[in-house]
Amino acid sequence: MTAMNPFATIPSPSDGITWADVNGALLIIRPTSIEAGIQTSFGAADAVRADVWVVDGPSAGEFHDDTLVFPKLLQSQLKSRINQVVLGRLTQGQGKPGQSAPWLLAEPTAQDVQVGMQAWERIQAGGQPSPTQQAPVRQMPVQQAPQPTTLQPQAQAQAGWGQPQAQPGWGQPDQQAPVADTTPPF
Repeated sequence: MTAMNPFATIPSPSDGITWADVNGALLIIRPTSIEAGIQTSFGAADAVRADVWVVDGPSAGEFHDDTLVFPKLLQSQLKSRINQVVLGRLTQGQGKPGQSAPWLLAEPTAQDVQVGMQAWERIQAGGQPSPTQQAPVRQMPVQQAPQPTTLQPQAQAQAGWGQPQAQPGWGQPDQQAPVADTTPPF
């Protein structure tokens, strides 16, 4: 019997996001921390560290792992949402004279929320967020007859957001339950 590799794969280095490339795109952003005093070519700056998934538009399916968000207005929208998942459409506001237009997230429409929820489900399952991609189909083993079960109150209390409920056939020899991300969907 061989042991499963417990180690995560090494991620590719993030070059950051070119915001103009995803202007107008629906984004799922999970801010993870606030970083202060990062040395840049323009001097020290603050940023929000985040994971960013591009849901639609020309860059749909891109994932920016552990990237730094420098635009100030965008930072202000994300700072209070550390370790939460944010959905919004990237837009630009009106720039002051002599300044660039600020980047910000517009409130998602009802359709954006629906598309975002479908994308988040695919992301949680290990797929890409592109709305044109079909969700992976999980084949479940066929059982002859349903087995009666009793739920223990303690077992119910241990299940958290994002964790799969016990499903028929999992835990049988040569089968493994998927690993779930415990991050709440929105």
